[in-house]
Amino acid sequence: MLMYMLRGFQGTSVKVFYLSLFIFIFLDSSAVYSQGTFGSSGFWKNMSAFGQLDETFDSDGIVTHNGAAGANLIDKAYAIAVDKNGKILTTGYSYAASADMAIWRYNSDGTLDTTFNGVGYAVHNSASGGNDDDAGYAIAVDSNGKIVVTGYSYRTVDYTNMAIWRYNSDGTLDTTFNGVGYVTHYNAAGGNLSDMGRGVAFDSNGKILITGTSSNGSNNDMVIWRYNSNGTLDTTFNGVGYVVHNNAAGGSGNDGGVGIAIDSNGKIVVGGYSKGTNLTDMAIWRYNSNGTLDSTFNSVGYVTHTSAAGGNGDDYGYGRALDSSGKIVVCGSSKSSTDID
Repeated sequence: MLMYMLRGFQGTSVKVFYLSLFIFIFLDSSAVYSQGTFGSSGFWKNMSAFGQLDETFDSDGIVTHNGAAGANLIDKAYAIAVDKNGKILTTGYSYAASADMAIWRYNSDGTLDTTFNGVGYAVHNSASGGNDDDAGYAIAVDSNGKIVVTGYSYRTVDYTNMAIWRYNSDGTLDTTFNGVGYVTHYNAAGGNLSDMGRGVAFDSNGKILITGTSSNGSNNDMVIWRYNSNGTLDTTFNGVGYVVHNNAAGGSGNDGGVGIAIDSNGKIVVGGYSKGTNLTDMAIWRYNSNGTLDSTFNSVGYVTHTSAAGGNGDDYGYGRALDSSGKIVVCGSSKSSTDID
């Protein structure tokens, strides 16, 4: 199985499949509009390219890679970021004897950037010492150009730790971060089972915020961890460096954070899901910078929504963003009445 990337023009969207990652990157529409007035031949000539693959990217708009971990088996990417130099970074895993966390970096023309670890990619395994699967689920680049990945690392054959890796721009682990370039944490919710990171963001002070899940022993809770830039937990955040929340939808089932962002007022916004009495609802939580729920947000600090598609089925939030007015935008899935289970 290959890691796939595709680049096209405006009019398509990002799609993630179980077998491959497809990435579409689009031209800024303002560059097209500046070439002529509405209805001019130049404008429509450019408009006709909308929805087509960008052939300046690896000659056909598509790039694939496998064997990052050396076994030519399964490579999969889950998340993407672009650094200040226009380099494209993806993270996920590459499978050899087990899954290794992988980062690939590409030039804007679709070639691997061989200034990154000498080959254009880097892998790491056994962050938790369990010598089993590791994977990255989210990637971001901080203001100093450091590459931060979060995901999971198995500490035993059954249980995972939330993991954060930080790399220098040359593809080497940043050993100023926890002395080794990575850090793991588990048992945030007290279940002593599995924790996982799903989203990453940076605040204005350079703190690293991670959201994801932690098992409380019977189900998963939404978690936010906050780390200092040196890789230590920031104990000014809720007294311990992390906060957990469950039962947002009132059903005492699984809650999870998938995306995280910091708004212009320093509020921490998490999008994800919460299991209600029977169904799963899309959920948004908002926290103050000290780790307390922001009760000015829906009076309790969180809100849920169900049945967006009218099917009275499960709703999930997967991606989130903040617009220039501070409005919160979440995308995900909702079961319609015609969906087949």
